[in-house]
Formats: sequence, structure tokens, C-alpha cells
Amino acid sequence: MSDYTFAAFIFFCAASIFSAAAFSAGTDSGIEVSIVDMRTVPLFIACAVAAAAAASHGVMNALPVVIALAAIAVCAASDIQSGYVFDRVTVTGTVVIVVAAAANGGALFAGLGALFAGGAIVALWALTHGRGIGLGDAKLAALAGAALGPETALCALGAAFVMGAAAVMPALLKRRIERTSTLRFGPYIAAGVVACVLFRGVIR
Repeated sequence: MSDYTFAAFIFFCAASIFSAAAFSAGTDSGIEVSIVDMRTVPLFIACAVAAAAAASHGVMNALPVVIALAAIAVCAASDIQSGYVFDRVTVTGTVVIVVAAAANGGALFAGLGALFAGGAIVALWALTHGRGIGLGDAKLAALAGAALGPETALCALGAAFVMGAAAVMPALLKRRIERTSTLRFGPYIAAGVVACVLFRGVIR
């Protein structure tokens, strides 16, 4: 089995486990999520392609990124469907990613990435008093940061904000949404991470 095939296998196994966790969390909270539908299939395909691309560095080196992409795909899908990002996915995913990174000597890299990326979103949440972005997004950013490291995670968040602004600006200008409306930011974080994995390279 090639590294690319093995990475894709790990991605889909992890995505299935995280999907079950998100579905369970949603059911317990009375929130309906199915994870995979016509809106979310392209998201999973993009993340799977990025996971396979990461395997060019060797599947064991890429393991934290592959797991992160699976968790990010599930979180973005649940955000699209319900507006919620579930702690059972973000917290569990972050712990698994840090452990996987530590097994390869990257514990500090993962920890700093989670701190910088999650901290950046928490700071924004505090500055806006929780309007426009939520703490679920901060936990998702921390998860991404654990896999990408501080520099690339901040690059991914920057890309996410640019893409989010580009998507929302036309509706704002036409006054179809209010400036105080909450943006479902999970899909943009996913897009930023995929872009960085494909075009920047993130393996330590």
C-alpha cells in the first residue's frame, strides 16, 4: 500500500470516527446533523486530496495533518448544517494530534501551533464580545494549529478571513445580511488549511 493510499485510508477512518462523535454530540444536544450531504461532499473531497498530498512527506510525518484534516472536514460540515462545531470533535481531535506529533518529536511544535491559532481567535472573540465568531471556531483553530504549527496556522487563518470576507462582502453591500450577523467560519478555516497544505507544505 502506497503512502498516498494509506493516508487516504487513515483520513476516511478518522473522518468516520469524528462524524460519529459529531452526530452523537448533536443528538445529545437536540441538534440535527447528518455530516455528509450534497453541500459537504466537495469539502470532504478537498480535505482528502490535501491529506493525500501531505503524504508526499511520508505518512507517519504527515499523520497529525491527516488526522486534523479529517476532524476539520467534520467540523466544517457540522457548521454548515447546524451552525455548531462540537467539542467532542475539536477537543478529542486536538489531543490525538498532539499525541501523534509528540510520537514524532513534535510536541512543542503542536502545542505552540494550538496556542497561537486558538489564541488568535479567542482574542478576536473577546474584542468583538462574541459577535461574528464563536469559541467553537477558536477550538477548531487550535486543532488546526496543533497540526500546522504556529506560522502556517496563522497563514491558514489569514487565508480563511480573506475568503470569508470575500464571500460575505457582496451580501453586506446589498444589505442582505446585518453587520452583526454570525459567520459560519468553520468552512473557511477548512479552506485555509487545505490551501496551506496544498500550496505551502506544513510537515515539520
